[in-house]
Amino acid sequence: KGKFCFYVTLSFSFRFNVSHPELFFQKGKEKAGSALAPTTKAPPSPEKRKKEDEEDKEEEKVKEKVVISEQDREIYDSITRKVNKRLGNLTALITTSAAHTERFPKVIDFGEYEIETWYNSPLPFEYARLTKLYFCEFCLKYMKSKEALCRHQTKCQLRQPPANEIYRHNDLSLFEVDGAKNKSYCQNLCLLAKMFLDHKTLYYDVEPFLFYVLTSNNSTGCHFVGYFSKVFIL
Repeated sequence: KGKFCFYVTLSFSFRFNVSHPELFFQKGKEKAGSALAPTTKAPPSPEKRKKEDEEDKEEEKVKEKVVISEQDREIYDSITRKVNKRLGNLTALITTSAAHTERFPKVIDFGEYEIETWYNSPLPFEYARLTKLYFCEFCLKYMKSKEALCRHQTKCQLRQPPANEIYRHNDLSLFEVDGAKNKSYCQNLCLLAKMFLDHKTLYYDVEPFLFYVLTSNNSTGCHFVGYFSKVFIL
């Protein structure tokens, strides 16, 4: 079949080129030559490459001859001063903004200590802008004034966390506080902790948690030292 097709094609071509058969074979050679021609670009001649090198050298010489005038220097210095001035204003603005975002409260009165806070705590509205708060070290309730704390201390019955003591060593005790049974105490504990822990997110939803409170004990009661918490699993 291959020979037959070639014969038919050759015969058909010769019908149109029978008067000049050499044209047929010449065109066939040209087509074959174009198909076999290399597709890659030929490298530049030595003369062209030399000319390109000379042009590159001339361009480098022009760059070297560029001279910065005094006017250019003055313009550059003026722009630099304006940029520095604006950066200074921006720095002052950031500093002012940071000063306005002060932490509240700044200080807390806790037992025998007056402690500077590190972060804001999401306290109720009436306490949110006070610079100082007064905490009862046993029930962790917070108040606005020293007088209110003194009145509270005459009524407060707690001398330890409202929970079972699960561990004791010398004058240290550990209490397990159930967030579902002692919600108010645990909420106050979380608000107190937020003043010193920036990443803390648990404040009011304390029911699913158990809080383990460490205390230092003496004749006046069990004084709060620290705590940790975990999710309560049945």
